[in-house]
Amino acid sequence: MQHPLAQDLLSFTKALLHLGDRIAWLSLLRMPGYSLSLKDLLLLANDQPQLTLWHSLKNYANSTMTPFLSEETKEILSYLVPCLDNALNSRFRYPLGTWIRNAWLEFQRGGYGFNEEETTILNYYFNFLEQQGYSTEFYDTALLEKRCEFFYIPLQNQDPTAVQIMTIHKAKGLEFDTVILAGVERNKKADSEKLFLWEQDLSYTGKPYLIFAPIRERTEVLDPVYRYLKTLHKKRSEFEDMRLLYVASTRARKRLYWLSYGGCL
Repeated sequence: MQHPLAQDLLSFTKALLHLGDRIAWLSLLRMPGYSLSLKDLLLLANDQPQLTLWHSLKNYANSTMTPFLSEETKEILSYLVPCLDNALNSRFRYPLGTWIRNAWLEFQRGGYGFNEEETTILNYYFNFLEQQGYSTEFYDTALLEKRCEFFYIPLQNQDPTAVQIMTIHKAKGLEFDTVILAGVERNKKADSEKLFLWEQDLSYTGKPYLIFAPIRERTEVLDPVYRYLKTLHKKRSEFEDMRLLYVASTRARKRLYWLSYGGCL
């Protein structure tokens, strides 16, 4: 889902699903049709940072920072706040897809002139959500974002003989008849030793704990805690590489080629 509209749809959904997701809410306030100035965005975000951004938006009219907001932002918020309030109040009345579709259409004030590709993205995304019915699993927004990595959007008006060269990250959410992965034999550049390594986890009693280790001095033997954390981070990086290879491989509809220095695998 690398298309800007697809990213906006995901951020919009995450914001409504999780009031505490400040990144999603900040993204929402910068979307086309709204796009609050960075100055006003900073005022809203820092009004009561210990509370949700939605709380600051909802109470902006009675806030001490209101006189410092631009007239344009006040006009935008006069429509946006009731719109989002209505969407949040109807949260459990409809299936997930219907709820987000209705909220998005109101958010877009009936919608603006989407082109053919954007209309396709909208329809595929809402249909994807509607297939989930009343499922609440996507209220875990991390799961929603992960599932959207495999969300296919058909390419519009593409020359069937064209070859596209892109990174694995850019290919997320797309699908092609043929995918060629070159240089799969290459090793990643070895990570340099970091000044500090740490890991936060939960004990068997459910209490959080922190493992922390500094880099060794040049004359010291490698600290066993640092060595353990380094091994843990290396293993996690290997799993991430495997996940990315899986993402790249599943972009292919019909044919998949892995190319190495010695030829085709």
